[in-house]
Amino acid sequence: MRDYKRTLNMPTTEFEMKANLNVKEPKIQSKWILDKIEKKILAKNKTTKKNYILHDGPPYANGDLHLGHSLNKIIKDFIIRYKSMNGYYCRYIPGWDTHGLPIEQELIKKGLNKDPNLTITQKRKNCKEFAVQNVYNQKDQFRRLGILSEMDEIYLTCDPDYEVRQLKIFAKMLSKGLIYQDLKPVYWSWSSQTALADAEIDYKEVESNSIYVSFVITENNDVVHKNDKLVIWTTTPWTLPSNLAVAVNPKISYSRVKVDSSYFIIASSLLEKVAEKLGWKNYSVVEEFLGKSLDKLTYKHPLYSKKCEVILAGYVSDKDGTGLVHNAPGFGHDDYLACKKYGIKVFCPIDKYGKFTDEVKDKELVGLFYNDANQIIIERLKKDNSLLLFETIKHQAAHDWRTKKPIIYRATRQWFVNISKINANIMKSLTKVKSIDSTIVTKMKEMINNRQEWCISRQRIWGVPIPIIYDKDNKPILDSKVVNHIIDVIDEEGLNVWYTEDAKYFLQNSGYKDYSSSKKYIKETDIMDVWFDSGTSYSVLKENKLPFPADLYFEGKDQFRGWFNSSVITSVAVNNEAPYKTLLTHGFVLDENGNKMSKSAGNGIDPMTICKELGADVLRIWVASSDFLEDVRISKEILNQSAEVYRRIRNTLFKFILGNLSDFDLKKFKGIKYSQADYYVQTLLMETVKEVQSYYEKFNYKAVIKLINKNISDLSSWYFDYIKDILYCEKKDNSERIAIQGTMHILLDNYLRMLAPIIPHTCEEVYTYFEKKNKEKSVHLEDFPNFKIDVKNRVNMELWNQFFKIKNEVFSKLEFARTEKIISHNGEAIVNITSTDKMPFDDVTMARYLNVAEFTSSLKSKGESNIKIKNSKFIKCDRCWNYYHKDKMSKQEKEICIRCEKVIL
Repeated sequence: MRDYKRTLNMPTTEFEMKANLNVKEPKIQSKWILDKIEKKILAKNKTTKKNYILHDGPPYANGDLHLGHSLNKIIKDFIIRYKSMNGYYCRYIPGWDTHGLPIEQELIKKGLNKDPNLTITQKRKNCKEFAVQNVYNQKDQFRRLGILSEMDEIYLTCDPDYEVRQLKIFAKMLSKGLIYQDLKPVYWSWSSQTALADAEIDYKEVESNSIYVSFVITENNDVVHKNDKLVIWTTTPWTLPSNLAVAVNPKISYSRVKVDSSYFIIASSLLEKVAEKLGWKNYSVVEEFLGKSLDKLTYKHPLYSKKCEVILAGYVSDKDGTGLVHNAPGFGHDDYLACKKYGIKVFCPIDKYGKFTDEVKDKELVGLFYNDANQIIIERLKKDNSLLLFETIKHQAAHDWRTKKPIIYRATRQWFVNISKINANIMKSLTKVKSIDSTIVTKMKEMINNRQEWCISRQRIWGVPIPIIYDKDNKPILDSKVVNHIIDVIDEEGLNVWYTEDAKYFLQNSGYKDYSSSKKYIKETDIMDVWFDSGTSYSVLKENKLPFPADLYFEGKDQFRGWFNSSVITSVAVNNEAPYKTLLTHGFVLDENGNKMSKSAGNGIDPMTICKELGADVLRIWVASSDFLEDVRISKEILNQSAEVYRRIRNTLFKFILGNLSDFDLKKFKGIKYSQADYYVQTLLMETVKEVQSYYEKFNYKAVIKLINKNISDLSSWYFDYIKDILYCEKKDNSERIAIQGTMHILLDNYLRMLAPIIPHTCEEVYTYFEKKNKEKSVHLEDFPNFKIDVKNRVNMELWNQFFKIKNEVFSKLEFARTEKIISHNGEAIVNITSTDKMPFDDVTMARYLNVAEFTSSLKSKGESNIKIKNSKFIKCDRCWNYYHKDKMSKQEKEICIRCEKVIL
């Protein structure tokens, strides 16, 4: 038998089935940089005068990237690549947060900043070198993810120019009266010895002491008597030495309750609950009254022989506890505000390490860690018969997000931003902010409304110093001329001048009217909160003459209380508008069981390992397939699913089409006569392009992947299968074959550009094998597709939907026929359909589209459709493998059909 395979037009391409992304991707990335693709894209789009600015929230320069970084940067890359392909000038400047406590701690761990002989400037130098080293490391890792940015234009919060711009924003806020100093309780981390912001707090469940304590009243009034007892509940016994008041709500009803021979004061609505808790079986209410009746009533301190007083405060609730709140204004924000109204000064006998100081005037407690004092205090209360109940409870408590240690509220002198003063302006600015999810802006508003102030001072050395000098009376000099002069000196000489020169160096030429060289002046030693650093990063846009506000801020959902928050506060303060037009968030990356990933838990997956084993494009497909607005899961199995989607795109779509375009001449596009099948595929493509573009606009990459994956499956299950006979078996210059190649060229051109933002490496690789007119240096210099076909050529989709419905029913019957051994192959089947509906195409066309030997149909007036399958008993052509009646077989080449005979002769 003759070898007819050599006469077929089999697909041929050097585009490999095996991706080898771990080898190819770094080479492609190097070529992008060598060819300056990013700069070419910017140059191309600058003339359009359409801008789209995605401002990068700076990741922390501390260690290797994790999957959260990857999720964030890859989605940003989707956005920038897509917008760039639509003609937008998308100058993207990646940034890094480089100051702060974690870097100081890391250096101490490494033993680099432990030497007590090191100066502050030497320590700061070590911190900067460490941060910059991490920036370079992360830059390389971000590049490996395939982001468009060449990373040669970046911003660091430790750049001198950046620091000066930050200081100028601080000065402007100071001049507007938005920055002030006060002694008040703030979140305090004894493990880090610094104040913390809301964004630096994590909550986790702990076991705490829970005590009910009675405070003895020392005088009579109209509703209570001397020796009656106020009942309070607390989970922080260690704050009792600092008790200065008991707060009650003036509008709440309270009861004087008799228990045996004692009288207790409790909120009326909580009496039953407290009585059960304390085991009071026989009790009676002697009198009821409003809380305002207790105002300024004195009581004996539960531990010491001093008198304190009852105060009124609206924050006191009758939902839990006893309705009376022990107040230690040095250790609680509400306590501080309530006591301040009564002129009760802050008392805070705990040092920065969480230990009692001499100020407590209690020898047994001095030097003791606050939590270790609990047992001593509880024992004293027992001895004095003041302890009504002691138990332990589990509840959520605040922890330092870096050290993972518990934190306390502690009164210290700090610098604050007065948020309440600009709250209305912030709310107004946020009404102009858009999002694909309305809850995002709503949550942002809630976060701001819940903040009256922002503590911006930190007791560290690695950061931007607060440029304030204190006079001889230890009062801060808040003269704007002085502050601006300090900033000018720093701008000229560098930030370290603040640590190397005396305070007078900054005052002598500042224009400060009360300056005297004989007086003593002191510089502020605190630095600014790193959230103030990153929260002023929009200055990068103005510095680079980019549009402001940015079109988009996109970060993790934890940034509602972090970067989104600090950015809108500082921006409204100095610019009177939000720094972003649109807000977008993503969730956290979890393992397959929904647990947070961490190295210590052993469930972390290194993104660089994924790139090495599967390739960045597979990782990017995982990102695109995720519902990133929620928390997303990842595992080896999930990644394997992404790899399967990738393989389908690479081989079923790209390789198949490239192989069948190997002999296609672009000049043949002129005069192509497409079949209805070709026009169907092109009509579907037109709808797909439109739909995919709408998904990109809505950041719905999951829908992009889902639709394209479905289309590839549909193409391979019908059109690609149907056209193989024509592509492989007809003459190369057959008009029907050329039309199919033209259609495939259109498919590849459009799918390449639709997928380029998501799998940029593979699309670039395919592009090198793809011949087209006006070909660019890179696929990423192409425009996003806007494919349309003439209305006259668009097919009737209802007709085609009818066909595919029939196809599915026929294929089901054919499968059954193969199982029953009626036929061995679909191609040898004769299909007959009797139906009340007319077939969408004539019988010959239906046979070709269904790839069967013969198709017949007949109409009936009523009843269900009936599909019959029988074996044609036709002869199989050894060249095209189709089945024909003997009359259609060659008389000369008996093994092949007449069609094939004409082709090879």
